[in-house]
Amino acid sequence: MTDALSWAGTFHGVGARILRDYADQIGLDPAFTIHDREYSADLINLVRHELGFSKTKVAFLPRALALPSTPDA
Repeated sequence: MTDALSWAGTFHGVGARILRDYADQIGLDPAFTIHDREYSADLINLVRHELGFSKTKVAFLPRALALPSTPDA
């Protein structure tokens, strides 16, 4: 029973564990970091600012315009 419980967790937690267990075989560093969407956006904005692009009026298209909410039929 304890072996089964060692695999208990959220979908993303178990997925990250599988990726870490097989990281060497698939070319990943086992110490990789997964960032959520908000952190990734903050990081991109920091890089834009460092590169001087933060002075432009439009950084990127708003998500609602960049990605359609439903596929075209």
